[in-house]
Amino acid sequence: MIVDEGAGFYNLTGAMLAIPGVTEKGLYNVRIEVSGPGGHSSMPQKHTTIGLLSEILETLENEPDSLSITANHPVSAIAQCLIPNVKTARDAVAWWFRDVPIVRSLVPTTKAIDMIHGGVKFNALPENTWAVVNHRVSVTSSLAAVQEWYKNVLSTIADKHEITFDAFGERVANGNSAYFLKVDNATLRGVEPAPFSPSGPKDLPFQLLSGTIKATYNAHRHLGDVNEITVSPGMMTGNTDTRHYWDLSKHIFRYNHHYGGKKPDPSANGIHTVNEFIEADVLLESIRFFVTLILNADENEL
Repeated sequence: MIVDEGAGFYNLTGAMLAIPGVTEKGLYNVRIEVSGPGGHSSMPQKHTTIGLLSEILETLENEPDSLSITANHPVSAIAQCLIPNVKTARDAVAWWFRDVPIVRSLVPTTKAIDMIHGGVKFNALPENTWAVVNHRVSVTSSLAAVQEWYKNVLSTIADKHEITFDAFGERVANGNSAYFLKVDNATLRGVEPAPFSPSGPKDLPFQLLSGTIKATYNAHRHLGDVNEITVSPGMMTGNTDTRHYWDLSKHIFRYNHHYGGKKPDPSANGIHTVNEFIEADVLLESIRFFVTLILNADENEL
């Protein structure tokens, strides 16, 4: 089994819940480029490449996110742990999606326009304008599905402005205007959603991890009840390095043993920026967790 970075434990609707990640979203960066005739700004055509790209980006942002939940989806498992009286996983997810905003990022393929460039000076029409959109691909989707989404959504704009449109090496539309729209990979390759790690009652690595989480949580707080914390298959919104380890084990878990619901010191700026820190007591509990995990794994047949 492999344990890498991930989510921790949280107080959700009054229940302390640890959510080791058993899968993670895919990652796909897409570059959208509009090319067109240059010239002097005093003699513009109806649209510039910047204007066309702006319309394209607005259209992409306004497209609703597609939600697809399967019975083994981590969000479904978490919701059922929190709401044991719901009848179906669909009911649980519908409730959680409505009341817990982070689920809106966990479930669908998300899109974030992170880079844009266009124009060289104020009196010259921009010949080339581009943007990069970052997608975190739903665990129930694929990179191919994202590509098809672009072809379908942007074909309407290409037809409207009679733009020649290529997407991911395929000619989608032939236009009569002087403009050209190209959509392709912004980086060398994307990353498909991760395989699901087994997390059922008979899957010993997950059960070993669950027991270790409960034992560490209780020992660090001098608690006796094994039900002080519940462990559920989970996932994060971000990506980890575990994509490099898929061939090593099917039992990959993304988990940091710390309380994720505590508000950080207001003098700190948080993750991935200056003054990132961890409290001493949290560090000690993390060490206790890994020591316990190693000892438990050494004493069990997996």
